[in-house]
Amino acid sequence: MKTTRRLPIGSRPATARALLGLCVVLLSAPTLSGCDRLLSAERRIERAAEAYAAGQYGAAMRDVKTALEAEPGNVAGRVLLARVSLRLGDAETARKELDRAIAAGAPEGELRDLHYDIFIAQGRFQDALIGAAVDDQLEPLRRLIIMATAQTALGQHEEAEETLDAARALDPASRELQLLQARALWARGQLSAAGTLLDAVIARDAGDAEAWLYKGRFMLGAGDAAGAYVAFAEAHKTAEARLALQEQLAVHVGLVESQMAMGDLAAAQTELRGLEAKAANAFVTRYLRARLAYTRGDYRAAVGELQRALNQQPGNGPARLLLGAALLGQGSTELAEAELARLVADQPDNIEARKLLARLYLSRNDTSAARRVLANDTAAEVSDAGVDWLTGSVMLLSGQTAEGIATLEQAVAAQPENVPLRLDLARGYLMAGRRAEALAVLEAIPMGEGGQRRGQLMVLAEVAGQPPAAARQAVARIVRDNPRDAELLVVAGSYLLSVSDTTAAIDAFERAVAAAPRSTDAILGLAAAVLQAGDGDRGERELNKAIGINPAVERAYIGLAGIALVRGDRAAARQALERAVSADPAAVDARLQLAELALADKDLARMNALAGQALEVTRARAPTLNRIGQLQMRASQYDEALARFNEAANLGSDEAEVNAALALVAMGRTDEGRARLEAAAGKRGDWAAPVAFLAALDSGELRFDRALARVAAFERAGGAALAAEEIRGDIQMASGQPAEAAASYGRAAGLQPSSGLALKRFRAERAAGNAAPQSSLTGWLETRPADAMVRVVLAEYYHMSGDRKAAIAEYEKALAAGRNPAVMNNLAWVYHEVGDERAAGLARQAHAAAPDNAEIADTYGWILVEQGRVTEGLPILQKAAQAAPAHPEIQYHYAAALAQAGRKDEAARALRVLLEAVPAFPSRREAEALLQTLARG
Repeated sequence: MKTTRRLPIGSRPATARALLGLCVVLLSAPTLSGCDRLLSAERRIERAAEAYAAGQYGAAMRDVKTALEAEPGNVAGRVLLARVSLRLGDAETARKELDRAIAAGAPEGELRDLHYDIFIAQGRFQDALIGAAVDDQLEPLRRLIIMATAQTALGQHEEAEETLDAARALDPASRELQLLQARALWARGQLSAAGTLLDAVIARDAGDAEAWLYKGRFMLGAGDAAGAYVAFAEAHKTAEARLALQEQLAVHVGLVESQMAMGDLAAAQTELRGLEAKAANAFVTRYLRARLAYTRGDYRAAVGELQRALNQQPGNGPARLLLGAALLGQGSTELAEAELARLVADQPDNIEARKLLARLYLSRNDTSAARRVLANDTAAEVSDAGVDWLTGSVMLLSGQTAEGIATLEQAVAAQPENVPLRLDLARGYLMAGRRAEALAVLEAIPMGEGGQRRGQLMVLAEVAGQPPAAARQAVARIVRDNPRDAELLVVAGSYLLSVSDTTAAIDAFERAVAAAPRSTDAILGLAAAVLQAGDGDRGERELNKAIGINPAVERAYIGLAGIALVRGDRAAARQALERAVSADPAAVDARLQLAELALADKDLARMNALAGQALEVTRARAPTLNRIGQLQMRASQYDEALARFNEAANLGSDEAEVNAALALVAMGRTDEGRARLEAAAGKRGDWAAPVAFLAALDSGELRFDRALARVAAFERAGGAALAAEEIRGDIQMASGQPAEAAASYGRAAGLQPSSGLALKRFRAERAAGNAAPQSSLTGWLETRPADAMVRVVLAEYYHMSGDRKAAIAEYEKALAAGRNPAVMNNLAWVYHEVGDERAAGLARQAHAAAPDNAEIADTYGWILVEQGRVTEGLPILQKAAQAAPAHPEIQYHYAAALAQAGRKDEAARALRVLLEAVPAFPSRREAEALLQTLARG
């Protein structure tokens, strides 16, 4: 079918001494091998112990395994094999070997430390905590350190701090304790205090590789790449003798990351060779190779490395996101769409994946698809201004940006008794969908103060927590009963728009404009509503009307820029944003949107300059830092992004705490990222975002029970049932339980339906083999017939099921909502399959609307060739093949067209290159058959 292709010790015997001396004298490889075979098991274990002490874990592993082949019951050998396995990062083997050693007679009491070290390495923190808490044979300080380590990992930070206090009372200068304290402080974002502890450890032992390693990580987190490189280099000096293999690899990773952060890609490549020498095929090595290739613009190499890395860790979100970006970079938009759509389905809270997928849709002028992919209830708890801008209307939704709310918060902090200010803040929270915060502000205002305005806002805050149908009815009554209260009507319209009741929202905003014709909030709200309804022309008129009333209204310019981007006019978008900066020199949002454009143009110097300007003029530093960090994440400037997030977190931004954790995961520092997420979840048990991300990490590691336990704890803490059901469904899908996932998504949709839930339920029911999986899509479309994204998915389902008539009907309805090139492309292909004469004409229109899209050009050119119009189709296919050299179907179509044009030698060469390079693709059999035909003559 043709679619847009959603389509990581005893004494030495005299005989052995003589043989060893003989081997040293003879110095020939064959003789050495023979002498080595004569060593006793005891001597091999002794030699393995010496290698282990020197950090030569590979040599130790070879000797101890050889010894145990001869003497399987050797207790010392089993214990040593457990220790070596643990140092090599294989905790499961370490546990098995320790159990075997104890069964063979090893003194269990003498192996307590190893027992708990393995628990920690396995992630069995609860077992470690429970065991150590009752183990009175452990040395007291060691016992407390084990407990604090486990408590920190479990997010029990208050308990961990109490345990650390008890440990400090025993020995405040303990190296192990100080390192643990430093890590705990760093996990909470207290970088300065963590660094002071590390410096104390290093002052006592300048060769402490572990302390230098942590210092390097902390300095990277603080944005000091040069200082981090020095720290990692110091760690490297003694790493082999003093660090486990995983920590040695972490040192090499730090060296590479530091050089990348300093912008020295050549030096980063040199440092990468050190990592390759130890673990050439490890996940982190492949991932760093891909990042370097992507940064250099070598997207094909990045794609290859990422595909190999994902074979090792299929669920790794940062690698999948980078693969989507790399595929886009090399022009494989359909493959990128498929990868990003899967990532969004698997990790619904992955904001960066949603934004990248939305940009892809915007490049096709598919505004509905872009808007829908960004509309996710769980993800919405992570504030992201880039999401607002991409929709072209969400930023206009309320008349209050995150920066405006932050300014109001500062004003209220300075004048806590100012009731009108507090009401303004509550109104801003409601407009931004932050109901709980609005209620808290309103409830804190004494009864009798605030008058009718407080009462009206309280009603809106309360109805926002009701079931959708009841809430809409209550809001409708507010609109009907307050026809002249423009401010209340704007808040009501904002709520209605947030639950996708576009028609009612437009009515509320029109009433507000009628009541207050010069209210820019009302006009901008109306613009947002009509844009969401798909009326770009009217939206543009409303935005220009707002500018006519107030030429410095930044949000209107940002809306115009969004419309221009939807139309593919980047120059007009840039011009609108520059007008915003000229009209208001303190404009922050416009500068950051210009930085977004610079990032899209790969002009990182300009992006960073604009971000710096935004920081200079901002009145709300934490939200701005957070947004700049998100920009830098997309630019693969992970160290800089982490530094921004840490600074924002230190200023009190909860969102930045989560974003810092995601940056750590993106950098391959998953354990550290997990610790930050655990801290965020521990801080607020009913916060969906960290729970969802932690559950996704657990699912990626196949720890589904642990992920589900998180959801249960989230519910017990009062977390939203809607978010709990959606996260539970995602876990069930990841664990291969699609029927259960469909039920969870269904319960979530019963609380508040959305296109995202309809799509997830459809995919789950389809995976479960249900007879009519499309029912969730058709049900959603009954109430939201203008949802083109869902309609296109339904059309694709019908197409893949063989029901071309139904597919055509749905594609035609989607096309009526907007002349989207991707929809035209798909419909043209189905027309072609059924012999409809409209196929070529519609494909030509799609190609004209998106002339640089290789997949759409391929559709048009191939239809022409199959209609016998080879002369017309060949140059189109040639251009598509040149634009997408890694796309096998396009390459096959081009080769086939060459053959039909009589250029058989060129066709054969193209087919041979294709078949050698790509082992499997849909048309491989046809390509092989065509090559055989050409070879015969």
